[in-house]
Amino acid sequence: MFLVISNYSKSQYLQIYVSPIGEDSHDGLGIEAPKRTIESALDKVKSIRNATDEKIKISLLPGTYYLENTIEVKAEVGPVSIESLQPGTVIIKGSKIITGRWERYSDKIMKLKTDVAISPYAQLYIDGAEQILARYPNFDSTASHYNGYASDAISPERVKQWSHPEGAIVHAMHSGEWGDFHYVIKEVDKKGKIKFEGGHQNNRPSPMHKNYRMVENVFEELDAPGEWYFDKNKSVLYLYPLGKIDFSKALVEVSALNQLLGLPI
Repeated sequence: MFLVISNYSKSQYLQIYVSPIGEDSHDGLGIEAPKRTIESALDKVKSIRNATDEKIKISLLPGTYYLENTIEVKAEVGPVSIESLQPGTVIIKGSKIITGRWERYSDKIMKLKTDVAISPYAQLYIDGAEQILARYPNFDSTASHYNGYASDAISPERVKQWSHPEGAIVHAMHSGEWGDFHYVIKEVDKKGKIKFEGGHQNNRPSPMHKNYRMVENVFEELDAPGEWYFDKNKSVLYLYPLGKIDFSKALVEVSALNQLLGLPI
């Protein structure tokens, strides 16, 4: 989710400065008037590339940088160095900060209405600590498979207890344990029989293992500290807090980008 940049060089460069508290309207050519985003700094490099033969360096001032998009250094930008002005003081994140007023949903669960769309494949962090997507069985760091598995993970009896099973994610080992499958539940009939989508992660068919299976992204399985669930229809984030959290001060983040740095196609 984040990248720490600290490879500082004292070579002579034309420097473009960037700071989380800068402004993209600045030209960035002086440390007293830095740009705010790396993307804007790259645009500046592109605009001056044909006017100078100097090496160009984007110098990042201390702070945390949140990216809206994956950084891509296109051919017209040319060679450029992106470095921290002070080693170990820069963090680049591909996450979004979630803000708003948390309310109590139940004795143990909090909820937050948000306009940030949260994918079940994302990672949620509270003050830097990763949370666990609501799952069955509950997370067990000592378990041999999936940090917890259960033979009844998708049994009809259990599935019938879920008000909206569609969207649940099922993970299961092959019956021979040489690989695994990952499915999304599309719908469930009245008898609790599941219609799956996916399971094409391997090129040889195999039944699911009878024991090594688990399910996540189910609201009714939000029953352990540190778990979370996002209701995309209501745009509500639910959280079972792990320990005491001051939600008026807590930093709540969700991963948004698959890559921080990428090569343009």
